[in-house]
Amino acid sequence: LAVTGPPAQSGGVACSVGNYDPSQTCAGFVRRGAQDASSVHACGRSILHENSPLTEPLLTSDEIALLQDCARNGSISKVDKSAAYGCWRTDTFQDVPIGRMLTQLDAAAAAIGNGTRFTQMQALWQESAWSVLAGSVRNSSLLQDESRSGLNSMLEMWLRGKRWSQINFLEVNNICDGGPRLRDALRGLAQQPSP
Repeated sequence: LAVTGPPAQSGGVACSVGNYDPSQTCAGFVRRGAQDASSVHACGRSILHENSPLTEPLLTSDEIALLQDCARNGSISKVDKSAAYGCWRTDTFQDVPIGRMLTQLDAAAAAIGNGTRFTQMQALWQESAWSVLAGSVRNSSLLQDESRSGLNSMLEMWLRGKRWSQINFLEVNNICDGGPRLRDALRGLAQQPSP
């Protein structure tokens, strides 16, 4: 049961701080540096229907460029792998999304106790236009991404290692992957003395 209200100024809803971060995606794009995006965005705006609620393309100019590279090469396997990252254990740049996830979780945990609101720690892969496209190309889903990344296993390790001293709400996408181990790790954390 979730009781929510209008969005709070803190980015959460009702009585909790949500800590939603759209950069916490399993698949993403490593920026190649500053590029002139105005022509790509202008093109994207021009193909949007006049009555569309969208005012900007859903993909960035760098992401569109990567897709164009892919189309020209005829295969995703020929695309410059240093341009993109993925969260799976087999991905070359898995450290990018895992590092972002840890930074976000550490920041959320540090904010606990700084007020009267509960703080959500979202240990899950978020969605973006690019991550949905990449997941579709990889024939994956959020649940498969969690499983293939080992995120819940890492989360269990971080909990057992007492990385965070306090947790209000911990959210995961795939409780069927190691749920009892996560529960036990959380119980262990709850039984330690308060700081």
